[in-house]
Amino acid sequence: MNGFLHRWCVPLLLGGILLAAAGCSRTPEPIREAAVAGSFYPADASELRAQVKGFLEGASAPQVSGRLLAVMAPHAGYVYSGAIAGETYRQLQGRNVHTVVIIGPSHKSSFQGVSVFAAGTFRTPLGDVPVNTRLASALLDEKADVGFYPGPHELEHSLETQIPFIQVALGARVQVVPILVGNPTRNSYQHLISMLGDILARDEGVSLVISTDLSHYHDYESAVRMDEGMLAPLKSIGLEEAQGLVTSGKGEMCGAWPVIYAMGTLRNLGANKGVLYRYANSGDVTGDRNRVVGYAAMGFYRTPLTQEDARVLLNIADETIRQYVSTGKTPEFEVENSVLRSYQGVFVTINRQGRLRGCIGSLTPMEPLYKGVARNAVRAAAYDSRFPPMRPEELSDMEVEVSVLTPFIPLAVSESHSIVIGRDGLFLQKDGKSGVFLPQVPVEQGWDRETYLNQLCTKAGLPAGAWKAEGAKLYTFRAEVLRDT
Repeated sequence: MNGFLHRWCVPLLLGGILLAAAGCSRTPEPIREAAVAGSFYPADASELRAQVKGFLEGASAPQVSGRLLAVMAPHAGYVYSGAIAGETYRQLQGRNVHTVVIIGPSHKSSFQGVSVFAAGTFRTPLGDVPVNTRLASALLDEKADVGFYPGPHELEHSLETQIPFIQVALGARVQVVPILVGNPTRNSYQHLISMLGDILARDEGVSLVISTDLSHYHDYESAVRMDEGMLAPLKSIGLEEAQGLVTSGKGEMCGAWPVIYAMGTLRNLGANKGVLYRYANSGDVTGDRNRVVGYAAMGFYRTPLTQEDARVLLNIADETIRQYVSTGKTPEFEVENSVLRSYQGVFVTINRQGRLRGCIGSLTPMEPLYKGVARNAVRAAAYDSRFPPMRPEELSDMEVEVSVLTPFIPLAVSESHSIVIGRDGLFLQKDGKSGVFLPQVPVEQGWDRETYLNQLCTKAGLPAGAWKAEGAKLYTFRAEVLRDT
């Protein structure tokens, strides 16, 4: 399979994929023919369109603030899971989406890493959907176990069942990037979450669809309990918890590894909220409650913190500092809010009488947000090397800020003019040295853009202007700054 791209001038017939040479001067792009039309969904175009439209029209459209980064849909036969899939795709209708990246499991073939269908079209009774070759090809890296292996795609239904919904919900001009996960590897995981994260961060016209069903063939009550447990960490983008449930057997998803890859991507994008649109299982359709399969429709968002969220986080920071400085102990907090349990970078800043007294944080997501606030509150109070540890008498006039960070986005030297004072934080790396400023710092100091960049160099222990030297890596990010009002 790995040699496929080097043999494109040889006529091949692989299942539904026809590759024919035309004098080897121009190779037709492959067409992935429909493999499960007539079994998983109707083969007749009119019947199929009417069925999918019915599922979409019967779905709800909850209002959720923030950016919808990804959705999750089942991939069973439409008679069993079509209504649930309709709930998923109803959320994409009306959005300006030009490309859908679909990631699902390989049921039929075993292979190492990930296969991206990088060129050609996917065909259903409703017509052809072109692959976004530019984006799909950018994902390929054989050294990272991410290649274009057509064989596993031939009969696979986990991606195909999503295509008719995409066609009806988003129209004729949409493109796709079909991704199958085989035997997962560390290299393919790290490569794919980085590349997908960059694509989704830079282009809001790209959406991610995760294809998976939930538990298989348990009795109705057991399935519901197991599925509820599996969905809980997805609501807080709890990658580690979800993986633990799957590997221990306490949770089941036939698309478990695609979900894990997607959650790694979402973590990099700053997603902080998973919303369950609807859950059901096959027993709700057939009436057979002895051996059921679970299905869920979900959306994953990067949503702003509410006033109540801000109050809770500021209270955690304040209480932690007061108790640690007074007693040397840290309080324990129980938080059920899924947004506050999501993983995000966060800084805690302590000011006294208008002057900085301590500021330490985590640039990248390391733990649930509320735990990160508590841990960094202690560090800001007692372990900022610029200041001695706080004393109890300083608690009376301290002011606390919590800054929740968005993910880092690389910034080229040519893009430095786009930096906005007060909006953009900066992070610089060069020659093993680094420096970071939160977005509020240049405002407090009265710096212009050039001064901001040069002061960043100074903080990193580098000469002025080092940010534009060869080998320097500059990143921008934003922060949601929480203060007592």
